[in-house]
Amino acid sequence: MLSWLLAAALLFPNIQARDLDGHAVATDSLRGAPVVMLLGFSYESRLEVEAWAHFLEGVPEAPRTIQMPVYGGLARLARPMIDNAMARNTPQAVHRNVLTTTERDALVRGLSLADPEKAAAAVLVDERGVVALIERGEPTPVARARFAAALKRLRLSKPPA
Repeated sequence: MLSWLLAAALLFPNIQARDLDGHAVATDSLRGAPVVMLLGFSYESRLEVEAWAHFLEGVPEAPRTIQMPVYGGLARLARPMIDNAMARNTPQAVHRNVLTTTERDALVRGLSLADPEKAAAAVLVDERGVVALIERGEPTPVARARFAAALKRLRLSKPPA
């Protein structure tokens, strides 16, 4: 597992994704403000992604949170069906915060993720696209504390407006 302290040296990979309305989105278009990318590499990891999303709803001044299912293998073939099912079952207000991608390998390499199918990844990215924190698995008390500390560092490093 990548140490959260080493994550600051990484740039979030610029990958192609699609929103639930079917529009193409490049992740570098999200730059300009901090964002949390919740990456799920397997059907089972959706519970961890949902737990992070729920936790972040209660964090004051939390950055925009993007839930991103990452399709690899056979799931690539079923992408249209999976995307359509998610779009039907996701409230319209949440659509803009869900992206899907098939660029699994670019994410795994770019973020140095070991065993991506075993755990979701919560990635805090600053306004320049630099990774400030990577947490794997559920938002445990320790993971939540590290997230809060990383978010505080981002806020403190931001110049006053």
